Amino acid sequence: MTTINRLHGSIATLMVVATSNAYAEEPALTDPPEEAAKCESDIPADCPQPAPEPAPMPEPAPAPAPVYTTDVEVYEEPEEEWYDTMGIGLSIGGGVDDFVGDTFRAATSLGGSWNVRATFGTRSIFALEGSYIGSAQNIDMGFDVDDATLVGNGLQAAARLNVLPDLDVQPFLYAGAAWRHYDVSTDSALDFVDIEDSDDVFELPVGIGVAGYVGGLMADVRAEYRGAWGNDLIDTFDIDDDSTIVGSADRWGVTGSLGAEF
Repeated sequence: MTTINRLHGSIATLMVVATSNAYAEEPALTDPPEEAAKCESDIPADCPQPAPEPAPMPEPAPAPAPVYTTDVEVYEEPEEEWYDTMGIGLSIGGGVDDFVGDTFRAATSLGGSWNVRATFGTRSIFALEGSYIGSAQNIDMGFDVDDATLVGNGLQAAARLNVLPDLDVQPFLYAGAAWRHYDVSTDSALDFVDIEDSDDVFELPVGIGVAGYVGGLMADVRAEYRGAWGNDLIDTFDIDDDSTIVGSADRWGVTGSLGAEF
């Protein structure tokens, strides 16, 4: 019995010693005060770092403002019609003219002329003209007979070169072809003189002029030379004349006209 009691005492003593050693070997749960103070002052890398504070949540971006779209009408210049671009003019005019040759001028006097003209291309570099032409002048019948009137009427077509088509003051050159019919106003003395009562001639007019345009109105002045063939009006005068360029019935003229531009 004594032996059992001693065994129990030995076991109890061993358990107490083992428990004491276990408590002695268990690491401290907190740093010693010296170590804690050192970490707070120096904060070395091996000291426990405080957890960073969480970054604040970004504020949500404001909603974009609504965009309102409307159909924008783009103004476009209306396309000009071809006749507005080229320009069309109608005019009426008159002036003075006469024969060039000395022999014809000896039998006639300085006369007057008139015209009605349509121009296609007043605002273009090249233009076309169509005209009615007329003239009237006295013709000496001789033999103490009263003078008669030599009247001319005809048609003319011409091509025109506008030097400055974009300006309101526009110089130009022109050349064309014309037919003119002459009539003598009386036949009372034709039996006594060598003059026909009518004649047809072919003419080539060339000239220079200047036109002006303002507010839909147009005006021009021009000077021209008209070469002529086919003179049978006065057979006696149907001879070569050094004062003319083309034929004995050549003419010169200065005219002006006024009209409207469309």
